Amino acid sequence: MKKAGPMLDVPTYLRDLRGYVLAHNINAGGISPITPAEQEALDRIAVSRFSDATAREAADKFITLLYKLSQRSGMPVPKKMWPAMLETLVAECRENARGLGTEGLLDKWVPLTLYNGTAYLDELQSPEFDDLRSSPGIFRQAARTAPRKPADFLRRVQAVAKTLIADPEFDDFKDVPWLFKTAATGYPRDPAGFLRGVKATVTRLADTPEFALFADTRGILITAAVNFKSDPDKFLRNVVHQIDCLSADPEFEELAQVPWVIKRAAVSAPNNPKKFLRRVIATVKKMKTNPEFKYFLDTPGLFLHAAAGHPTNASAYLRQVKQEIESLSREPEFLDFQRMPRIFRFAAAGYPKDPRKFLRYFLQEMKDIKGDSEFGHFSRSVIVYALTSHPKNPRKFLRKINDGIAALSQNPEFKKIGKIKGVFLRAALRSPEAPELFLRKSLDTIKKLQAEPEFKELAVIAPSAFRRAVIGNTGAPRQYLRQYIKNRNARLTSHHG
Repeated sequence: MKKAGPMLDVPTYLRDLRGYVLAHNINAGGISPITPAEQEALDRIAVSRFSDATAREAADKFITLLYKLSQRSGMPVPKKMWPAMLETLVAECRENARGLGTEGLLDKWVPLTLYNGTAYLDELQSPEFDDLRSSPGIFRQAARTAPRKPADFLRRVQAVAKTLIADPEFDDFKDVPWLFKTAATGYPRDPAGFLRGVKATVTRLADTPEFALFADTRGILITAAVNFKSDPDKFLRNVVHQIDCLSADPEFEELAQVPWVIKRAAVSAPNNPKKFLRRVIATVKKMKTNPEFKYFLDTPGLFLHAAAGHPTNASAYLRQVKQEIESLSREPEFLDFQRMPRIFRFAAAGYPKDPRKFLRYFLQEMKDIKGDSEFGHFSRSVIVYALTSHPKNPRKFLRKINDGIAALSQNPEFKKIGKIKGVFLRAALRSPEAPELFLRKSLDTIKKLQAEPEFKELAVIAPSAFRRAVIGNTGAPRQYLRQYIKNRNARLTSHHG
């Protein structure tokens, strides 16, 4: 036990106490030896010093834990030091809460603050933990789970995750790095067993016809297996239901042709997906009218990617993407992409960690696929689409497109529309898993639109506009048709004038 020394100032006292406590493995668990009279006196200090409830709650917790630590260390806090002591600790706790992204929630970080002050925030700035920054929740979990030595907790997570990633048994998950971190943090006793369970569940779900909708979005199956492991099937059924409802809702017509956004809403905000989509639409509209982002107006999908994929910092995300694009476009190695600026945008947005690696891969794959007789009939734009939408296995995707076109060609139901060039290709591209169902629904939608009073005249004079509106990737067929009518009227007025 450390002997009490002369009267110290608060910072010096906390430095000495923290050092002694950590060096001698002293903890603040168990029953407090504080007397009722002492407790009452300290409670009065807390009430007099802090006006808001969150600060008082944190101060009460500090009183309980600090009293035990100081007594067990032989360094009792002098009575006159308590007011300044509590003010210092609460201030440090506020700083920790801000640094960990939970401003206003103080009581969670009382143990961390008591043992470390704000030193943990300084440790987090180290490049040593750069590989964990994509999962900031781990930093908070370390602070809660191991408040004495949170940095050591992070190092253990890194070591376990590194071992799991190197294991060939889990190669299927190498493109899902957060899963290894989840295994290491949430299942420290048997992280490999956890991953095996996830793998088995994902395989079963993928083989279930009911969930064929998620064949190209394995991440949703993984989310179901990890976050809803007690009943992943129920979660997915709810997602399917939400997708059907949202896709049919006129309010979200402009997003109905962008299924990944609808899926993101159903998965990320299952309790209120409409609120999520309204926020996405509002954010996109705001960014499109911002002169700062006019560079992206010809790639509207990037606004959606920012708003739906980075809802809390969409504008900051776009600024980062723009900066990376400018850097890539100046590099001689990638001059071939000067005629395809969208590829720069795709690389910077989709592969922020190493866009150059993706561009090198893209260049080589373009040459190899174009030179392959199996795919030589595909246009450059289709191959680019395959590489950007299915970069891991573009050839598998292109074979699926071939199969879809063949199936549509052999179906007598589509004999008439098949005479129109490119229709089968568009249907197969839009819905590679079920092109016949997609085309059937599209034809039904075209009939309904042509019957609407607003478009009856257009149905007579320009029936092809409906095919482009529905089968083409326009996003909102009614908006497309209204704009088509407006442009046509403007041309006629100009001609007659």
